[in-house]
Amino acid sequence: MSERARAGYFPKAMPVSQWVRNSAAFWREYLAGKPSDCWVYIENVADEEPGPLMELVNEIEDPRISVCLDVGHARANSPVPLCQWIEGLGPRIGHVHLHNNDGQRDSHWPLNRGVIDMAETLDSLARYAPNTTYTLECDPEESLAWLAEYRGRTDAR
Repeated sequence: MSERARAGYFPKAMPVSQWVRNSAAFWREYLAGKPSDCWVYIENVADEEPGPLMELVNEIEDPRISVCLDVGHARANSPVPLCQWIEGLGPRIGHVHLHNNDGQRDSHWPLNRGVIDMAETLDSLARYAPNTTYTLECDPEESLAWLAEYRGRTDAR
């Protein structure tokens, strides 16, 4: 089995329990001998729900492994509401990819365009994953302007 097949999750390709075992073994082997500051963020790509990622991170039990939640992937590929992804994964989220879309395609639209309620998403992340870091995967100018406005509203609370 290739390393990619062992590490990446493709819904319905194999039972979740088998994927968790295979992927956990891969990541343990990969991290063996690596320094304590070698961090790995496992991203949701085609995942239909957060459970498999949560199971994987729990199974690995290594503080250097956490989830990279791609909010656009979650919205385009999953019927599970984004806030449930965030609440369910909670502190297992170490990094977030922020962008918006139409709910069907991973379009990487600016934060203020699309079907994702970014204010609700950022509020949920602040509540359930307060120590996460972020990457904008979209037009930075428009998104940074929206973030400044959002920040102004949250600072006023």
